[in-house]
Amino acid sequence: MGTDIKHAVLIIAHGSRRHEANDELLWVVEQFRLVTPSRFIQNCYLELAHPTIPEGAVNCVTSGADHISLLPYFLSPGRHVQKDLRLHQKKLSHQYPQIQWTLCEPLGKHPLIIEILKQRLSGTEQSSLDAEATRTKTMAP
Repeated sequence: MGTDIKHAVLIIAHGSRRHEANDELLWVVEQFRLVTPSRFIQNCYLELAHPTIPEGAVNCVTSGADHISLLPYFLSPGRHVQKDLRLHQKKLSHQYPQIQWTLCEPLGKHPLIIEILKQRLSGTEQSSLDAEATRTKTMAP
């Protein structure tokens, strides 16, 4: 492996029974790979979908990583992040003691979240204005 540290990132979403919801994480991972080509990026899910966190971790380990970041695709530091993901980090650290495991912060209180909210609201408001304009035109005498 040499002296260079190989870094892998395990992007973790909650998981859903709806495949469309799980597919969103696949898109995020593909986009993240484009901007972080030097890292091995793996998707996984806390529950309800595959690969699970342990399955994704195995892929990161077999990639040859010395350091693996658990990156939650969660908005807030709720129970899943504070309890469940910390427990996974602890188990993985015991299972693979030769690897450094880091749990990153959730998306939460980041300034770009506010920008995203503004964009989402703006898009909805524009759609509402367009719909109202269409209704007004069709009701004109």
